[in-house]
Amino acid sequence: MRNLGGLGLSLLLFLSSVPLSAAPESRDSVASDSAEFETILRLRVAAMVLTTVERAGRTVPEFEDHFRSVDSRLLQALDPSAREILPQKDAWGARLQVLHFENTWIVVSAGSDGKFHLPGVFEKMIAKKATADELDFEDDLAVAGDELITPRPEEHGPEQRTMNDIRSIATAIEAYTIDNDAYPCPHDGIVPLEGLRSMLEPIYIKTMPREDGWGNPILFSCSPQGYGLVSFGPDGNPDTNYAGAGPGLSGLGRKGQTTEPGADIVFIDGQFTDWPAKAQR
Repeated sequence: MRNLGGLGLSLLLFLSSVPLSAAPESRDSVASDSAEFETILRLRVAAMVLTTVERAGRTVPEFEDHFRSVDSRLLQALDPSAREILPQKDAWGARLQVLHFENTWIVVSAGSDGKFHLPGVFEKMIAKKATADELDFEDDLAVAGDELITPRPEEHGPEQRTMNDIRSIATAIEAYTIDNDAYPCPHDGIVPLEGLRSMLEPIYIKTMPREDGWGNPILFSCSPQGYGLVSFGPDGNPDTNYAGAGPGLSGLGRKGQTTEPGADIVFIDGQFTDWPAKAQR
């Protein structure tokens, strides 16, 4: 059984040093992509803390039928060793909510609009035995165990699925980097993700996606200073010379959102630089 140190204590301490209790001046003051990325990191950390404490036989809150806000009452019901490192708020300043259901910790952010949708509809699912496909979680973000939930109906398209998978891979890369003080860089050039699996699974991501929504390999490039992830989009053909962009794709220009058919999806150092108009960053 791993203790807190074995499951990335440096990551937990790093994120716990972020002033989670201080909300930004306004929701618009935080770029949506960076705020979502930071929130996903906090969700993963919170789920990791609760799971680790529970598996160690230490004190955790007990509730299987409703979500609870991460507030002072919940913290008092938690083992003291975990209180200081459990993230309490998302990057928009709203408190996280947690649920222990069927031996899994689910941690939820209200997303950019600050309104929780998942707790209410999830409880309806429990009561009515509905399926997840019948639910609409709006822009909430959630982690169940170590899996990022991608609940919005429009996210079922290949573009959005690809972006969600790339974001999950990037979250794992960032967590590895904090723990090891170096980016995972198994190969030179721009290559498929196979070599990265042994470095990230299962500690940083349980099962790493390797293909995009169209069944083509997601590609990875790294350097000591950063990294890049690429999908060649629906046509499976590269839109540019990625090998010529240099390690980590550091020399690649940014196109931003595009309506071009067959456009590539590109993620560099924590944010999407090229993405389709029909998908949400």
